[in-house]
Amino acid sequence: MANTSAMPSTLQPESGLVIVLPGGPVRDPAGQRTNRFRFEPGQSLRGVNLRGVNLANVNLAGANLTQSKLGGVNLFQANLGRINMEYANAYRCNLRMANMVEARLKRAVFSESDLAGAQLKGADLTEASLSKSSLTGIHLSKALLTKSDMTGTDLSRSDLTKSNLDGARMTSSDCSHVNFTAAKMRKTDLSRANISHAQLSDADLTGSDLSSAVLDFSDAPRANFSGVDFSRASMREVKAVAANFSKADLQMADLSDADLTGANLSGVRLVEAMLPWANLTRANLTKANLTEADLSWAILSGANLTGAVLAGANLSWAEMVGTKKVDATGNTVLDGANLQKADLRSARMHGASLVGALLNNANLNQANLTAANLSKAELRSAQLSKADLRQAIFAKAQLTGANLRGADLREADLRGANLTRANLTGANLEGAKVDAKTLIGVESLIDATLPDGTIQPE
Repeated sequence: MANTSAMPSTLQPESGLVIVLPGGPVRDPAGQRTNRFRFEPGQSLRGVNLRGVNLANVNLAGANLTQSKLGGVNLFQANLGRINMEYANAYRCNLRMANMVEARLKRAVFSESDLAGAQLKGADLTEASLSKSSLTGIHLSKALLTKSDMTGTDLSRSDLTKSNLDGARMTSSDCSHVNFTAAKMRKTDLSRANISHAQLSDADLTGSDLSSAVLDFSDAPRANFSGVDFSRASMREVKAVAANFSKADLQMADLSDADLTGANLSGVRLVEAMLPWANLTRANLTKANLTEADLSWAILSGANLTGAVLAGANLSWAEMVGTKKVDATGNTVLDGANLQKADLRSARMHGASLVGALLNNANLNQANLTAANLSKAELRSAQLSKADLRQAIFAKAQLTGANLRGADLREADLRGANLTRANLTGANLEGAKVDAKTLIGVESLIDATLPDGTIQPE
């Protein structure tokens, strides 16, 4: 950052700005050799060498400083509104609190500079270098930052509302508490960036890289995260209501306590993701890959999981009670979902649709599946001990070797189901719909209440 105490002084006479140049004579804009010259409003300083000059509080609004050398210059609180500094080298420059509204800064170098509190609304920083600079608390709303380099830059508490950051490099940058509302950030590199407590409402991050980034406590309603790489990202308690995550990669991401109500998560990769206590009410998870994901205590009411893969997932104590219409019955849809070896202990899945779902070796002990539709589902060797299966439909389901010990199957539809080697000890089948072959081959019906209300003796 610039050291203001070591800068040479400047004079501000009535007729113009006298710039004192350190280090001996240089050529002024008129081509004459001098160590001091007067700048008049509108004069061009194109290519001038002002390294180390103290220009604090000066008025250079509208000046032409293209290709100028400004390394180490002190421009504290300077008025640089609409200045042209394209291709300028302002390395380690002090621009704290400077006015640079609508400045032209294309391909300028501001690396390791201090721009804290500067006003850059509507500025053009296309392909500018701001790496390792301090931009804390700056105003960059509606600024153009496409393909800019902000690697390791501190942008904390800045305003980038409606700015364009398409293709920018922001690896390891500090974007905490930044306002990115309606910003364009497509194909932006934000890997390992700190975006915690940020405002991302209506922002477009399509195809961006946020791998290993931190988005904890950020607010992102209606944001577009389509195709974003969130692998290993920390997104605890993020609020992304109605956000679009289609085809995003969230492998091993931490979404604990996240609010994803109504979010589009179709085709997303959530392998080994952490989603405990997450709110996925009415979320679209069609064809999502949730293999070995942790969804314990998650709320999936009214969610659409058609064709989702949940093999080995933990859904213990998850809530899947249908609340809003997502299909003809208004219940959670898991048709064709892969839930093999999933942990669904005590899951609340009243009225869920699991037609053709794969639940082989799944743990559904004490789960609530009342009025659920498991037609043609595969539940081979599944654990359904003490499960509430009243009025559930198991038509043509495969329950070979399933453990239904103590299960409540009153008024369930078991017609065409295969219960070969199933354990129904102590189960209650009173009023259940069965056909002539339903209970043939069952391993045990000891103490079970049969469809006609009688109890099977030992």
